[in-house]
Amino acid sequence: MKLLRWECPCALPVQVRRVRMPADCYGDTEFRGGGARPHFRVRIGRDLCYSIAKATLIHEWAHCLSDRTEAWQAERRVATDHSSRWGIEFAFVYRVVEEEEDRNG
Repeated sequence: MKLLRWECPCALPVQVRRVRMPADCYGDTEFRGGGARPHFRVRIGRDLCYSIAKATLIHEWAHCLSDRTEAWQAERRVATDHSSRWGIEFAFVYRVVEEEEDRNG
């Protein structure tokens, strides 16, 4: 998390939790705009192995980076769009995480 917050900062704070998820869902991202502190909430399945949880976090973090905040507020609460912008952000986050892991073994 420290690496993502430092190397891939989002426009809004991101809260990440490991929680029980349905069997067909590894994770999701939700915009939480009500109240004084808008933020993204990322949920990752708590029963996932490390490699799947890491890949899911990269996927969800890319949603936090790629989607315009005003679109979240106006159109939806849960991320569903996998646009070309999302793909670029996914590649960026993936590279940051994998390069750090390569350096640290």
